[in-house]
Amino acid sequence: MNFQPYDSDADWVITGVPFDMATSGRAGGRHGPAAIRQVSTNLAWEHNRFPWNFDMRERLNVVDCGDLVYAFGDAREMSEKLQAHAEKLLAAGKRMLSFGWRPLRDPAAAARPRETLR
Repeated sequence: MNFQPYDSDADWVITGVPFDMATSGRAGGRHGPAAIRQVSTNLAWEHNRFPWNFDMRERLNVVDCGDLVYAFGDAREMSEKLQAHAEKLLAAGKRMLSFGWRPLRDPAAAARPRETLR
């Protein structure tokens, strides 16, 4: 984990967003980031993932900065902090991958990375 991703030499920054208030009857999005990290750890011994014959780490400089910190249950704060985090990463020249927060669609936070990557 790299808790200072803005100053790192990474090209891509992974951020977990443990949020599931946008679901009804199927809560669990808050567990997504931890579950994905657990599965990724289990696959670490497979240096090459089929069908590729290379190690991703040789081609991409990726860091995981952990989960977004916000007051759980506060959708507005989560949205504001996610947007601020995304803007700071993009201003530092990073690309962002976040997981665990769907199906909430926050256009303000989600639109900036798409605009930058086009």
